[in-house]
Amino acid sequence: MLKRHHIITLITVLATFLIYSLPLNAISQRQLFSNAWHNFHRLEKNPSRAKYRSSWLKLKKQFQRVYRQNPRSSFAAKSLYYLGRTYEELARRSNIKNDFYQALHYYQRVVNQFPHHRWTDDAIFRRAVIYKKYLKDSVNSYSELLKIVHKYSNGDMYKKAQKELQNLDKKYIQTHFKSRKIRKKIITQNIRNKLSRLVNIRYATNNNQTFRIVADFSKKIKYRYNLLSYQKLKKIFKFIFLKWNSIIKTYQAKI
Repeated sequence: MLKRHHIITLITVLATFLIYSLPLNAISQRQLFSNAWHNFHRLEKNPSRAKYRSSWLKLKKQFQRVYRQNPRSSFAAKSLYYLGRTYEELARRSNIKNDFYQALHYYQRVVNQFPHHRWTDDAIFRRAVIYKKYLKDSVNSYSELLKIVHKYSNGDMYKKAQKELQNLDKKYIQTHFKSRKIRKKIITQNIRNKLSRLVNIRYATNNNQTFRIVADFSKKIKYRYNLLSYQKLKKIFKFIFLKWNSIIKTYQAKI
């Protein structure tokens, strides 16, 4: 009877320990994130410290600690986002391209690991900003903004993404159409009719070894059939091969 009493007491103690330890871990991660968040904003407003790379790398370790404590929590998503912010702020001061790519990497991890988190559209928007403003890559910036418009239309970045897309459309038209009259007409029609945008390009094959290129648009479009010559097909396949080869090399380099 005494032995049974000891077992029951032991189970009760263990259960109490588990109940109280879980919230403490959660609070601990919240507190760690809060400390790192305050340190980030203090450093951002302190030019004398912010000019040193070591200050940002020290801050990076704080957010990494938050993430590692529980990589599946909401605070893990926030810490990945702020790791991106940390490298973005560092890159703005260092002007080192690789720092911008590190920022892109952490923002993309938010998207990959936490696609439904409320900060995910913010991470995509930051990627769009980096591509456009710092890497001068309007194509990738456009692609990131389209993701927000089509996948995160209920997010707080939706209107900003739409506005940026309109700006990029306008810039493209002004660059590629010399006639002022034509430019004005296209821009007016684009705003009024909200013309369809290219969302994605997919490649597919079947058992007959037929290769198919599928273009996804944001809305229904008019098109016409056009039989491509052998030379044009050759150029398309060469582009696809080079593009795929570039993706594989980039992936291998990251590993």
